[in-house]
Order: sequence, then structure tokens, then C-alpha cells
Amino acid sequence: MNDALVETPTDADLRSSSMAKWMSFLDEQLSPGVAVDAIGAVRLLRRFTLTGPSESVSTLLRRAIASLGIAVSDEGACENEGAIRFSNPERLLFVNFVPTLSVGAASAQRRQFVVAHELGHAIAWSLAAHPCSRAAFGSRVVTEYDCERFCNDFASEILVPNPVRRKISWPRTQLLLRDTSQIGGLPGTTAPTSDLTFWHLRALAAAHGVSIRMMISVLHRHAMLGDASAGVAVMRVVPNRQTGREIGLRIWQASCPIWGFIPTNKRAKRLGFSAAGSIFDTIASFESAHHREQLTVWEQQQQRQPRWCKRMLDTVCEYTAVDTNGEGRFIVATWQWPHATTDEKCN
Repeated sequence: MNDALVETPTDADLRSSSMAKWMSFLDEQLSPGVAVDAIGAVRLLRRFTLTGPSESVSTLLRRAIASLGIAVSDEGACENEGAIRFSNPERLLFVNFVPTLSVGAASAQRRQFVVAHELGHAIAWSLAAHPCSRAAFGSRVVTEYDCERFCNDFASEILVPNPVRRKISWPRTQLLLRDTSQIGGLPGTTAPTSDLTFWHLRALAAAHGVSIRMMISVLHRHAMLGDASAGVAVMRVVPNRQTGREIGLRIWQASCPIWGFIPTNKRAKRLGFSAAGSIFDTIASFESAHHREQLTVWEQQQQRQPRWCKRMLDTVCEYTAVDTNGEGRFIVATWQWPHATTDEKCN
């Protein structure tokens, strides 16, 4: 999302008739000092809009936008991204899309994610402003990263609700590859199905009606990655998110097992994805290449300090290039861990 376009709502916004109804609803629903997570926020929104769990995603989004008085426009945001402005008397949700993307029916799927994510910003700001949730919510959503993570989790809960996520498993995902109609264009030679591949991710995305990048977000810290002994990293040539400069092939998105993580925004090569640069420059879209890599990961330590330990992990990476009209080229790397080496540094 274009963070420069995200603004804090004014008091006038909160007093507007639609937002005032939402804030009054929160008066009835919230207990003082209780933090609301993304799952709880979606439950509140469903109650407010009288939308049951069996009703469609589009129905929930349409009712939420109408109930909160948000006007939708296709102008004012970068291609394939979105932003939300809070202004009086009109709150604009900007969404602009390339009609067709390379991976499946990605334009409609991407639109749903962006609208849900930006709606999450509106909900996050209202929770941060409400006296019952201000302190508890503010202590959990402190940084810009926390806010973006909340909005991604919020969008995930709308698009792939928690009861559905709990049903995702590694054995079921392996079975999806038996039906090539689920994913389309399955190449004749792929990695063994005992390893998590790009094609498993594509099959999962198709089965749940979301984009591959949305499914990667859904799988972050999911038990399935532990069962598959795998993680996922998405890499793209972008500037440093903090400085806006130093363009390079960076970790754009990561989906990691519950025991550890790979930080985003870092240069791929510095984290051990040594073959990523040459693969990015040479292979065709939807082609894959396999390399042994030694990745730098941060592993969670149980009942020890410091909490996170930097570890070198010997892996087998499958790199798959994806070309899209909206987001350009990126690489999806699925990494398996045969065995780990010794700790390098704890911090």
C-alpha cells in the first residue's frame, strides 16, 4: 500500500453520521482495556453489517463500505495498489487496477484484497480512537509494520476466514496437485510433491478463490508450513522501504513457519538467496530452478533470552519467476530445510 496516502481521520470524520454509528456500535460491543485482534475486528464488522459467515466476501465488503460511508473511486492510487484517505465529508477508498494480470483471474482477486486491506485501516483507526480499545489496541499496533500486519490479517480473515484456514493441511494440499485442472498449466516436470512448490501455492489459491500472494499471506505462521518443513519468500526489485532508495532484489513478502522468520525489505542475497539475482534475470515466467542455499533465518527460542536467535539454515530452494502486468516480475521461492547448522549470532 502507498503509506504516503494514508492519513489519520479527523474528529469531523468520527462525528460523521456513518462513522458515528460505527463508534456507537463499538460503545456497546467493547469492554474497556480489551485488545481487539484482526479476527475479532472482522467479527465486529459482520455484526455491524448483519452479514453472516456463510455470505459472500463481496456482500460483506459492499455492506461494510456502505455502512461506514466510504466512497469508492478508481482514481488516486498507484496501479494495483490502494490507499484510504479520511476527509470530511467524504472518505475515499482509492483503487486502481490493470484489467488482467498474469496469474489466474488476478485483477478481481487483487481488488478484493486491496479493498479489504484498506478497510482494515479504517477499522484500525477507529479502534485506536475509541476510548475502550485505545490503550490496549495502541500497545499492540505500535509501528507502521504492526498496522500493515493488522490490515493484512484483517484482509486474510475476510477472504479466507479462520475456520477455513484451520482446514488447510499439508496432506490435503499435496492431493490438490492430482487435479491439474485446479491450477492450469502445470508443467511436465516439477519438484517432487513431497516438497512444497509454487504449484502447491497456486493450487491452494485457486481452491480458495484468492491470489497466490494472498494465499502466501494466509500461510504465514500456519501449521502447514511446519508439517511441510518449508517457508516461502517473494522477491522483487524495489527500493528500500525505509529510505525510498537503494533499489535491489529484496524480500517483498515472506510466509514463515511458526518457529522463525525471514525479515522483509532485506536484500535477497544478504539473507542467503544467492542464486535469486541470476534467476530473476534469466528464466521465463512460470519456469522454476532449484538451488541449495544457506539462508539466514531468525529462530524463536523457548524460555530463553534473547527471544530470537540468528541461525544459518541449509536449504533447497525452488525459485519460480512470475510476470504480471500490474506488479511486474517477481520470484516466489519455496525453501525446504534438510538440516540446520550451528547458531551464528543471537540478538
